Amino acid sequence: MNASVALRLASRLASRPCVCAARPPALGLIHSLLRPTAPFRPASRIDLTTLRFASSHRTRTERTRKSPSLPAPSSPTPSIARPATLTGAEREPIRYTDFLRPAPSSSPESDTPPPPPPPSPTEKATSRFVVLIGFIYAAIYLLSWTPQLSGYAHSSGDLPPQEIFTKYVKPWHEWTMRWFTFSPSIAFERLGYYASQGLPSSDSNDPLLTKITQFILPAFSHVEMWHLAFNFFGLQALAPTMVRYYGFNRSLLIYLITGSLGLLFILPFDRLVNPYTDLPAGVAASRYRATDGRVIREQTKALPTKAQTEEHFYLGQHCRPMLGGSGALYGMLGIAAIVNPGAQFQIMFIPIAISVRTLFMALTAGNVVGFGLRNETFGTVGHLTGAVAGVLLWALWLRRVKLPKEVQRQLMMRLRRRHLGLGD
Repeated sequence: MNASVALRLASRLASRPCVCAARPPALGLIHSLLRPTAPFRPASRIDLTTLRFASSHRTRTERTRKSPSLPAPSSPTPSIARPATLTGAEREPIRYTDFLRPAPSSSPESDTPPPPPPPSPTEKATSRFVVLIGFIYAAIYLLSWTPQLSGYAHSSGDLPPQEIFTKYVKPWHEWTMRWFTFSPSIAFERLGYYASQGLPSSDSNDPLLTKITQFILPAFSHVEMWHLAFNFFGLQALAPTMVRYYGFNRSLLIYLITGSLGLLFILPFDRLVNPYTDLPAGVAASRYRATDGRVIREQTKALPTKAQTEEHFYLGQHCRPMLGGSGALYGMLGIAAIVNPGAQFQIMFIPIAISVRTLFMALTAGNVVGFGLRNETFGTVGHLTGAVAGVLLWALWLRRVKLPKEVQRQLMMRLRRRHLGLGD
């Protein structure tokens, strides 16, 4: 029984007067036995009230809750640098910092520089493209030295120089000229233009392979070292844009197509502009040598006239051999000026960055001026036809090629900046 209930009952019984006048003898005996020796005195009301308050309000002790004890971990707490493993992954949360590359230590004690980041797939493809084209450049350049090497190997005191040239040097020179150079007059002969017109021409027994490769191999051949160096530096500058936008395989096709079309477009240009197109290769070459300024000064002791200068220039455009990758590079430059006009191009030894679009327009205008001034030092016609081939290739094929997502995002940002008037 509850202690408070017992105390309440005892206080009520003690406060009531005892009414037991007629008591049975048995009950009186029990009462006498249970009565205490001291006379019972009922408590006052104050004591009973205090007793009731004490019985109803008991003291309560504060209880402190303890957290349940966790089992001891079987392994030490993992650090942030160690990623979560499959075993015990429910106790080891995965953090996003586990998969980040650790930052290089910037403490002054470590003198070793941080390792460079690995090359991206685009950079690897660009390196393969440049190395492949550069290797073809170098191989054909070494083949151009074959006549000189042959003459040096067979030079002796027994044979005169003229016989050495005729027997050993000239065949190799004709072989390199046939396979690695391009001339409009020779191309017209190989394609049968003069025979169809009833004009006299040298009998050409060149096979079909030579007729096809005359528009391909000259785009890779160089004779002078400075020409090869300039074209190789231009290739290195334009290759990243081509490979990033169109990939490795398409970049090779772009080089081949622009170089071949640039040489092929020389034929209609020569047919429309040159008044000496109907002259076969042999006749045009002999007249070209006869109208040379030095020959005229030696023979007539006078300067060549304007008509002789014009004739010499057009005959040279018709029968002079052409070679070099400049036409293909002009085509790639035209494509880069369309798809990435804001890219900066820094010419060698000139510490000024020029946009690709400005550079393309400037070089094209310079070749037009050079053709107007009758300059024979640079192949102005080949440069112009290569640029036209590049622009035409983009209009017919490359503008339909789906570009990578990062390139599309870059182009959209450029269009937004241009719309806002912020420039490229």
